[in-house]
Amino acid sequence: MALGGALAAAEPLVAAVRGVLYERCLPLATADLEITTTVTGPDAGLPGAGLTALRHNLPTAPVPQEESASA
Repeated sequence: MALGGALAAAEPLVAAVRGVLYERCLPLATADLEITTTVTGPDAGLPGAGLTALRHNLPTAPVPQEESASA
């Protein structure tokens, strides 16, 4: 899970989201869950919404891969 946009800069909010998710979800559901922030800027929701629409309408839509740190 990634939080982006202006909300990603609000560390107390990010910490609260982490706390609530881990508190209310079963351990099996959060075992591999990583909650992180993005650096996409204030319009971070736009690419996320687009990707969600693609996944909903094209179940085989490719998932973008993170760029390598050595690149």
